[in-house]
Amino acid sequence: MSYLDGGNGKQRVNAALGVGALHFMLGAGLLIGLAVKVAPDRAPDPIVVRLDPVKPQPKPEPLPMPQPRLSDIRVQADEPVIEYREPQDTPLVAGAVVPPVTGEGQPGSGNGQTAKPEVLPAQPVRRAALARPGTVALRPEDYPDASRRAGEEGRVTIRVGIGTDGSVSNCTVIASSGHERLDRKTCQVAERRWRFSPATEDGVAVPSSAERSIVWRLEDLR
Repeated sequence: MSYLDGGNGKQRVNAALGVGALHFMLGAGLLIGLAVKVAPDRAPDPIVVRLDPVKPQPKPEPLPMPQPRLSDIRVQADEPVIEYREPQDTPLVAGAVVPPVTGEGQPGSGNGQTAKPEVLPAQPVRRAALARPGTVALRPEDYPDASRRAGEEGRVTIRVGIGTDGSVSNCTVIASSGHERLDRKTCQVAERRWRFSPATEDGVAVPSSAERSIVWRLEDLR
């Protein structure tokens, strides 16, 4: 019995020592745990935002102003200023009194009938003489031989009388060619060969006159 008590006491001592050791270890662990410094959380890296520089916007070019047309410009004329003046009283001047004219009236002439308008005679219808085709033109044989050899040329203007039968007479040179032979030959040809349709008056043939110019040129003979 005493043996058992001695053994149990030893066990109790061991158990107490074990419990104390356990308590010591737990206390040391707590102290060590409390002594550990907790590292603070690391601050996050700053966020860097890069902004592109703002390019200046080009200034808009000014729009050209439309030039006003002359037709669109209206000029307002000033209204005319009318100056009004009060009429001045003008004294009336008495004029001389003209006595009435007295006299004896003359009786009118006439038979009391309406006058008829005067009828003028109709003007006669005149037609000028016309040269017949082919009779007035010069021919190569008309050129004087002496004028050919001398190289004479020129323009002759003549006046001729035309009879009621269309024949020519009374030739007169009114503008010379400068060569007497050509002037004389022109009148000879006109009186011998020229023929006209005579001038008429109300359809009746009447004498008349006409002026003609003839040109003498040697090249017409070739």
